[in-house]
Amino acid sequence: MIGLNKIHGITNRFACRGAFLSCLICFCTMYATAQNINITGGGLTVGNGATINIPGNITVGNTTTVTNNSSILLTGNWTNNGGTYTGATGTVTFRGAAIQLINGSAASHLFNNVVINQSPASTVDMNANTTVAGLTFTNGKITIGANTLTIGGAVTNTVTGGLRGSSNSSLAIAASNTAGTLSFDQTTVGTTNILRNFSLNSSSTATIGNRLDITAGTTTLPDTPPGTLSLASGATLTTGDLITLKSNASSTSRVAEIPVDGAGVALATTY
Repeated sequence: MIGLNKIHGITNRFACRGAFLSCLICFCTMYATAQNINITGGGLTVGNGATINIPGNITVGNTTTVTNNSSILLTGNWTNNGGTYTGATGTVTFRGAAIQLINGSAASHLFNNVVINQSPASTVDMNANTTVAGLTFTNGKITIGANTLTIGGAVTNTVTGGLRGSSNSSLAIAASNTAGTLSFDQTTVGTTNILRNFSLNSSSTATIGNRLDITAGTTTLPDTPPGTLSLASGATLTTGDLITLKSNASSTSRVAEIPVDGAGVALATTY
């Protein structure tokens, strides 16, 4: 791997080649710019107080460890091919001017804080299951796709409609987490504001900020099963009468068995 990084106006070249050569890069208490970062071995550390600006893409190899203790500003795609990303206290800000991807061969992606601040507003598209500790929508949306987004911290909505779902999307609130208000994309009601599965794990809380549909499923190929709303023990969901359990001629979405009383009411449509 060959890359370029620019630190305080000085351009430095680093190279990392070969199966037995590791490349360790540390950005500590400085502002650095690297057009593209492709790490195939060793690691990348963003130290406390440091910021690394990536106008292009970052690719994390399967033997690589990335430790982010501060801030990564990303204009392109985040690709993890099986490496280890340690978010620690760090933030990844997606700030591209077009669609950005969270992808790679890794089965899932784990972030600490994620900020979506694109200009102009676009989407960050998930191509694998993704877990975030904190999620801030400043400008733009996250598209869950046929994956599961797990939220383990607070959601901050500077703009509304940041969560874009589909009939194959799943959203989970981690145990003991206070997620705050969840705001779904209303661009195409019944298409972008829909989930297949929505679950609150034990002792978690969330509030629905605008209309959310739980899919009834489809019988046309490729068929999708009906959706489920699940609340674990001690979980509290405030719906504001904004959740609709969808039905069609062959199936109906449902509320899973609730071990304790939940807050709010889920409204069901009839076919």
